[in-house]
Amino acid sequence: MGDSAGRSLVSREAQLPPSGGWLHSYAELVTEGTKLGLFERAKLPELIGRDARAGGPGGEIAFLVEDVDGEAARLRAAGVEILRGPTDRLWGHRTLHLLDPDGFVVELAQEIERPPPPRGR
Repeated sequence: MGDSAGRSLVSREAQLPPSGGWLHSYAELVTEGTKLGLFERAKLPELIGRDARAGGPGGEIAFLVEDVDGEAARLRAAGVEILRGPTDRLWGHRTLHLLDPDGFVVELAQEIERPPPPRGR
């Protein structure tokens, strides 16, 4: 749904294998040039490979990049701690997750072709 100012709110369910095929809720507020996404904190281990901890990370910021693998190589060479990735995601992104100096998760995402939905659904 959207309005005349170009804002929209999107809510969707996504299945994220191979971890057992659970569903999670995700919501986005989209304006021209900006997206704010809300992701279920309990599902953080599936996204970054570790549990949420008291005191952080308390949020994530994502940036679209042209070449996530190139960014991963550049950041590893600079000594940056990579949490997970690059990983292809069913929603059409190849993602890389790392921590910024304040302990927030940073996602670098490259748009990729979405795989076809599983058969029989």
